[in-house]
Order: sequence, then C-alpha cells, then structure tokens
Amino acid sequence: MQDRSYEQAKQDLIRKLSQELQDAMHSRIHFLADGVTVAEVTADIDDPMKREYVAHFLLNMTIRSLLATYQEKVGVPNARQLQEIMGYLDEMIEREDQKK
Repeated sequence: MQDRSYEQAKQDLIRKLSQELQDAMHSRIHFLADGVTVAEVTADIDDPMKREYVAHFLLNMTIRSLLATYQEKVGVPNARQLQEIMGYLDEMIEREDQKK
C-alpha cells in the first residue's frame, strides 16, 4: 500500500499540471479573435506535449465557434449536422485524452 504522502504529492502534481494547462489555454483564447493562428499563439510553449494539448483545445474551440456562428447566420449546417460534427469533435478529444 502506498503511503499518504505519495498519494498527496501525486494529487498535488496533477492539480498543478491541470492548472497550468487551463492557464495556458485561457490566456491565449483572446488572441484568436484578433486573427492570430493557433500555431502562432502556442509557439512560445516549450513543452511539446503541453503545446499540443493547448493547440488541440484552441482548434476545437475555434471550430465549434465558427460552426455555431455560421449556423446562426446562414443556417448551415442544420441542427442535426451540427450535432453530428460536435459529437465527432467530442470523440476526437476523448481519443486524444486516452492516448495520454
């Protein structure tokens, strides 16, 4: 049985990494509205795994936003198509998370 200090250290590390990822994602979202690409906005992230994770998140959010806006203004894709696309994006995220 592992001692409590090991488990606590592991949980603390998970929390720290999770917070770092959240901070990295949230601090970059507004740049996308200014026309900066995901590659440009994540180029300063030294850790390649962290950069990839943040890039996937930002690209996913960009795609979702563009689709929702386009559907609202143009009516395409229709609600069923949008649901299908969003489900696909969710599945891709889940697959990526399972790889790590």
